[in-house]
Amino acid sequence: MKRALRSCPGNILFAGYVEPQELKEAYCGADAFAFFSFEETEGIVVLEALSCEVPVVVRDIPVYNGWLENGVHVRKASDTNAFRKMLEEIFAGGGQKTAAAGRKVAEEHGIYATGIRLNEIYQAERLGGPEEICTLQS
Repeated sequence: MKRALRSCPGNILFAGYVEPQELKEAYCGADAFAFFSFEETEGIVVLEALSCEVPVVVRDIPVYNGWLENGVHVRKASDTNAFRKMLEEIFAGGGQKTAAAGRKVAEEHGIYATGIRLNEIYQAERLGGPEEICTLQS
């Protein structure tokens, strides 16, 4: 890792901690967001980009199956050439269709919507809610 960091290209910036407002401005000012990760648990940065209505290209990996549809919410790429082709299409003006649908997915996965779903699960299981669960575990 240290060797890779010493020899990284000059156009790479390791920003460290970035304030939330500055991060939002970076997403909203982007023409596209490409996420090259091979492994993810969900990809919070993908949701952040989607919430800013930025066209998103992700690697076609299983974690996105079932909630991010290729060509609807995002574009999914299987290799570097596919990423390049999709980004070129977005830069040529072909990204707005997925950007609006992506925003809707981000809203569905937001903290408020997630809280509502968790409450529904608690109620369905007759657990009463987060407070009761904490009490039960004590």
